[in-house]
Amino acid sequence: MERLLFTTISVDELTTLIQESVRAELSRIEENKPSKLSSGELITIDDVVKLFRISKVTLHDWKKKGILPYYRISRRVYFKLSEINEVLEANRRNSTKQ
Repeated sequence: MERLLFTTISVDELTTLIQESVRAELSRIEENKPSKLSSGELITIDDVVKLFRISKVTLHDWKKKGILPYYRISRRVYFKLSEINEVLEANRRNSTKQ
């Protein structure tokens, strides 16, 4: 059974302990956070689906129509983020002025 130890500390000491604990936890979370995608990085179907907020069926149609270039390595399909950005820029439409 765990023994409890009660002690008296000042409010400033308690504040410092809490701040240190929070900083340590935030640092741990930041270290485990995936890095942002670099433009030449290969991304998966799931990444593209999340990026565009589309279904996998829609993405498959875009692949068949040649809208998005892709790479197949073994049975896996990948996309280059830089090429996705190029497709977006090529299909950019300016809004009309009213």
